[in-house]
Amino acid sequence: MEQLQIITVSKRHLAEIEGNTMRLYGTGALEVLERNLSMHSSISAISFHYIHFDDIMPVFSKITKKLPSVTHLEFAATNLHCLQQLNALARLQFLEQLTISSANPIVSLSLWRSYAIFHLQPLGLLYINEKQFFSKISHILVTVFHGTSTHCVGVCKCDHRRPGTKLFRIIHTVMIHFELFITCTLFSMKG
Repeated sequence: MEQLQIITVSKRHLAEIEGNTMRLYGTGALEVLERNLSMHSSISAISFHYIHFDDIMPVFSKITKKLPSVTHLEFAATNLHCLQQLNALARLQFLEQLTISSANPIVSLSLWRSYAIFHLQPLGLLYINEKQFFSKISHILVTVFHGTSTHCVGVCKCDHRRPGTKLFRIIHTVMIHFELFITCTLFSMKG
């Protein structure tokens, strides 16, 4: 059984390490990433809980520098709500596994996984929510999502649910024309 180590705790935040996983609860827990973490160099996963994703984005460079062995990020109740936010993960040098809980609004978008694969596969991404995807699918996604980054950046506050926005129209079009194709391709590559 792996020992639980509390790094910092207050009424508003908690940072703990268990095995090779660091769990951060509350925005104040991000301060742990300001410290010298050389004695925790074996950490390979960081789990963020109840911290707004926009508050997490600035620490990605610190993670890369101070904890270079991190290959798995988990976001639980972090208000990850639009595709543009996924682009921020590309700041990392390497990411093998991404876990986004259903407590984040982005999971209501049917193609969020495909978009994440397209943008993060060059970092070495192999698993999304503990399911492995096949690298061949990323070539299909280049065709599907080519140019959407520009549109995502241009849509302020990521109004992906309002039918009049460019991003909604792009996602809706992609869903109609490619969702069945992508699903069929994934299943054919498994067998």
